[in-house]
Amino acid sequence: MLNNKAQTLVIFIILLPLFILFLAYVFDFLNVNYEKQKLNDIASLIEINDENTNYCKIIYANDKDANCTVESGKVIITKRIKSIFGFITDRKYFDIRIEVKL
Repeated sequence: MLNNKAQTLVIFIILLPLFILFLAYVFDFLNVNYEKQKLNDIASLIEINDENTNYCKIIYANDKDANCTVESGKVIITKRIKSIFGFITDRKYFDIRIEVKL
């Protein structure tokens, strides 16, 4: 008869790194979506304001790490987010870009 405890341990040892990698991707994905939602909320502030407003001031007041450019009737908000588990997923940064038409 085969040793079931040893087989279970081997399968656990094989699957544990895959599970950790999966969790790292999930946490990074959730973090990026959170940051993107924050930028979308800031973009909705821009859509509410009138045309005489300095859009980049609104963005910088709400998120100091975001970059803002105004060009040809639209505001472009970009942000580079550092990966939480970049050492595991081999992705150091995520870039987010949002365009708001004026």
